[in-house]
Amino acid sequence: MRALKGRPAELGLPVLCADWDQVEALVEVPERWREPLVRLWPGALTAILPARGRPAAGSGGTLAVRVPGLDLLRRLLASVGPLTGTSANRHGRPACREVNAVLASLLGTPDGVLDGGRTRGGTATTLVDLTTGEARVVRQGETPWRGSGPVSRFD
Repeated sequence: MRALKGRPAELGLPVLCADWDQVEALVEVPERWREPLVRLWPGALTAILPARGRPAAGSGGTLAVRVPGLDLLRRLLASVGPLTGTSANRHGRPACREVNAVLASLLGTPDGVLDGGRTRGGTATTLVDLTTGEARVVRQGETPWRGSGPVSRFD
């Protein structure tokens, strides 16, 4: 995945989960952050949380996890289990909206493609570090997270 996207090795790989059972098998969710995450997942928010064990995709005892908004992807994850995954585009470029554009942007051919049809595209996911007592927004994206608490995209 890194080579296909031209993604720098120092950037971690987020893990996509179908549901809370998969999330909680991989990370510890402090009670303080449970309700905000329940409100915002599934959706465009990736949370860095303390890892359970030593997952291959994690670093420094943490793991970035997300329950994606795309129903087709969640059904796949429910069937096969959590998978690493990033945006469908070459690193540093805008998100692609169609599978042919994704394939044209990559630096090689992937082993498989999940084609859910044309996407709405848009802003990257929000990345928030929840490993300390206060939330730290690493990247503000589609789902608002301000200060030490979240603001639901539906507010």
